[in-house]
Amino acid sequence: MVLRGSERGFRIVELDAPYSPRVGRSKVTGTLRGTMRAIHDMSALLRDAPSRAAAPRPAATSAVTR
Repeated sequence: MVLRGSERGFRIVELDAPYSPRVGRSKVTGTLRGTMRAIHDMSALLRDAPSRAAAPRPAATSAVTR
């Protein structure tokens, strides 16, 4: 989602948000299988990222619009 937003010219803004601590165990990093799947999926996305980054991006007009 972040890569696609960047590709389309969206800006990423970090905002503080109230939240509650996680209850239970993470499905992604709580198991070896979940960790391996996350590594595989992110590696595939990042492998394609340089070709995406080379394309010119339109300037964002604000934090919430393109």
